[in-house]
Amino acid sequence: MKFIRRLLSKFVVNNFSFLRNLRSDLDSIKNTTETRVSQLESNVNILQNQVLEFIEIKNDPYYKLKSLLKLVEPYQPLFGVNVSGYSSKRSSRDRFIDINKYFDDNFSGMRILDVGSSLGYLSFWFASKGGIVTGWDYNQENVAVSKCLK
Repeated sequence: MKFIRRLLSKFVVNNFSFLRNLRSDLDSIKNTTETRVSQLESNVNILQNQVLEFIEIKNDPYYKLKSLLKLVEPYQPLFGVNVSGYSSKRSSRDRFIDINKYFDDNFSGMRILDVGSSLGYLSFWFASKGGIVTGWDYNQENVAVSKCLK
């Protein structure tokens, strides 16, 4: 009987020790998991804020314009806007100087169709002088830049 009691006592003590260790291990795993979940939640919040900032930036007209300018040939300047890193192949001033001489700087109310308007430099110039202007261009990227400048 003593032998059985000692054996049972050893078994119970060993199992309690095992159970205590197991509980300690499980608590440690739980704490590590909670810490990782907290870190992941923090990272998700940071990413959400970055995505929102990116969306806000992408909707900014200057950002859109700068992105669109990468898609077009820099044939003419941009009317009324300076964009860092953009330079045109020609100034286009010679064109509007000659046109201006012919019409004596009087475009008020004149209906003008600018075929092949490219980025809209002359269209915007005519409009700034009072003209009612429609610009046409076959290149959809050029049209997108003109709409963004508008």
